[in-house]
Amino acid sequence: MKLGIRSKLITSFILVFLIPLVITGTLIFIFLNIMVVRNPEMQKIALMEDNQTLVMNAVRENFRDIGNYDRFGGAVGPLLEDYERLQVLDHEGKILFDSQSLENSLSHKQLNLARLVGLEEDSTREANIERSSYPIVVEGQVLATAVMSFDLNEVLSQKVVTRILSSIVFGLLVGLALLVLLIYYFSRIISGGILEPLKELGDATDSISRGNLDFEINYCKEDELGRLCQAFDIMRKDLKKSLEKQEAYDRSRKELVAVISHDLRTPIASIKGYVEGLQDGIVKDPEMFQRYLTVIRDKTSKLDHLIDDLFQYSQLELGKLTMEMKELDSRLMLENILEVSEFDFAGHPVDLMVNRPLPRVKLLADEHRISQVLDNILQNARRYVVGEGGRVEVDAVIKDNFIKITIRDNGPGIPQDDLSNLFDQFYRREKSRSMDYGGIGLGLAICKHIVEEHGGEIWVESRLGEGAAFIFTLPFVMDIKQ
Repeated sequence: MKLGIRSKLITSFILVFLIPLVITGTLIFIFLNIMVVRNPEMQKIALMEDNQTLVMNAVRENFRDIGNYDRFGGAVGPLLEDYERLQVLDHEGKILFDSQSLENSLSHKQLNLARLVGLEEDSTREANIERSSYPIVVEGQVLATAVMSFDLNEVLSQKVVTRILSSIVFGLLVGLALLVLLIYYFSRIISGGILEPLKELGDATDSISRGNLDFEINYCKEDELGRLCQAFDIMRKDLKKSLEKQEAYDRSRKELVAVISHDLRTPIASIKGYVEGLQDGIVKDPEMFQRYLTVIRDKTSKLDHLIDDLFQYSQLELGKLTMEMKELDSRLMLENILEVSEFDFAGHPVDLMVNRPLPRVKLLADEHRISQVLDNILQNARRYVVGEGGRVEVDAVIKDNFIKITIRDNGPGIPQDDLSNLFDQFYRREKSRSMDYGGIGLGLAICKHIVEEHGGEIWVESRLGEGAAFIFTLPFVMDIKQ
């Protein structure tokens, strides 16, 4: 599971808090156990706590002899080696027994029990003397209170206290050092995961501003910044493709201007020359006169074709190449178009063959635009098929929900390198002979737009020396019974 930046931050903060806390506590516990708990002086305190129980049992068992100082002291005294003092007081605070003062025991000196055990403030109380009080219960009745005193300085040396404090301080210092290391470690990780991609994005932005798009963003982690870097790199690639396409388009437009200038100037100059010859009366022979007129008509026809391509292209660029879709009988539509083409091919060295009967389905199409497609492909085929035996064949079949129309010729074919670019705007196979062969490279681009607007596809299949087949499909609404 990949963590996002927010999850990483939350996890890091929790770990930075918990790890030092757990380790510090563990270290303090270990040091106290090693340096303090196992210390002989601390063991002595534990023994004293156990010995207190023995003292209290001895006081209860010998309480009937408490009036006899020597006898009671002889029974309890051996157990008081580790204690500073033992005092037994009745309910009124009178001393019944004082291990350090026979006089107090005999005089039953009055004491304040609460002050004695430290429950009330006493300015005369010694700071290093620790006292504990225990009730004396005999046969279920509390008869007195025993107060046991011992000197902390004798039991717990300064060395032990120092060890305790040292253990705590050392554990805290280790925890603090660990905290600093963890903060540094996680900050390196988090900042690396943020600053590294930001630096790459900054460098990428700087490269783009200088017009350089030939780089890659290497940060590819699955987090927020990783996805941002991936999106940025995709944008860079799209921008690069767009600029390359725009450069190619601009280059093609410049070539178009040059081609148009040449293709307009050449026939116009030719027409002008022939017209001037006719005007000057240099042509006397009627046959030569007709030949002049034929050349002028041919040049005018080519100019008309060029201007029509330019007009169609301008309509396409402006989004005004509209389609007037109508329900049409495919057979009637194709017959209307191909009859004109057959008449146009009559008397030409290239034969046009139409495989009939043509399929009959109902199309939603613009007959004029489909006529443009067929006419453009047929005219291109006639230009390239030269010599005796030239043939162009038109075939139409039904495939799935489409009518598939194929225009096949037995010309020289098209190189494989040209096939993928054939439908691009301004693309011409014969750049040096555009007027005789490829025109200005707009016809097939317009054909592609028309076919795709109808919901179909257009492509070409060809090999050098084996002719070419231009194929396009049109979806039909329904089949019509023959």
